[in-house]
Amino acid sequence: MVKIILFAVLLLIGSPINASEENGLFRLIYVFSNQCVFCKAWERDVGRLYGDTEYAKKAPLFKIDISFFSKHFIDVTPKVSGTPTFILMSGNHEVGRIVGYQNRDMFFWALSEYIPH
Repeated sequence: MVKIILFAVLLLIGSPINASEENGLFRLIYVFSNQCVFCKAWERDVGRLYGDTEYAKKAPLFKIDISFFSKHFIDVTPKVSGTPTFILMSGNHEVGRIVGYQNRDMFFWALSEYIPH
């Protein structure tokens, strides 16, 4: 929860997370809803193991509820209109986006298009 709040505050004031830029790391922003069945499937299939993957070392995960995201990140283009949405950030720049969730293999395949392994 602290990571979510810290990240949100840093984005709102426009300050980059320096460790990400200096180390060539990304941040994976996961916009979710507690009512979303696809978010629940992602949590079950990927969320429990994501932290142990090579991707997590290169793109730490930050979870943000869509209601919070919609109120505080109004300048994000394109808009986030559904969940789950995964936004890959490098510094303050979006470098990729995955909209929706089908299954674990497709998620990691899509992520591999943005993050070299």
